[in-house]
Amino acid sequence: MNKLKHNGNECDIAFDTYSTGNIAIYLTHEGLPYATATINDPECPLEKNEVLIKDYSENKGMVAALKEAGIVKPLYPYPVGPFNAVAWVCKLEKQ
Repeated sequence: MNKLKHNGNECDIAFDTYSTGNIAIYLTHEGLPYATATINDPECPLEKNEVLIKDYSENKGMVAALKEAGIVKPLYPYPVGPFNAVAWVCKLEKQ
């Protein structure tokens, strides 16, 4: 199973698919839900091997953690929401 460290917590990584077909990445810590790393934004054009990673608020540092674990390669920032938040489109390196 894939693992990563986010904000000092060692997490297990699970992959799933949203109803739109986009890939979802979920993290658990000590067997409990910890974070949803991805955002399902049907307006964001993603390739089959790309994900949109939430890297703000409680997910701050998520892109760096996933990159360090060899899961994603950041491609470009993508604006989301009304408060100038930015998520990252990333290429999925390992699933």
